[in-house]
Amino acid sequence: MTLGQLIEQITSRPHMWVNGASFDAAAAFISGYDWAVQSYSGLGRAETELGRFRSWLAEKAWEKYGYSTNLGWESYIVREATDDGTKFSLLRDLYGKFLLEQ
Repeated sequence: MTLGQLIEQITSRPHMWVNGASFDAAAAFISGYDWAVQSYSGLGRAETELGRFRSWLAEKAWEKYGYSTNLGWESYIVREATDDGTKFSLLRDLYGKFLLEQ
């Protein structure tokens, strides 16, 4: 399963993937997935698909707010949305935009 497939599944049906369907739990699950990718592929943190997405989000933060951030990808989404449903939608939308720009 690719990261894109995982994000699509989690954002569509969070109850199937994480207890309570919270965005925080889903973000931890996705980060754990990325850690496993790093561990078994030998890729560095910035080289994984999530790492590239994180860098892309940092660029978007620079464009929007005029400063860059080294916070995690989930921090950008939490800053932009207040409830879990909106956070899941935003993650799906942003990841789709990221893929289009690659």
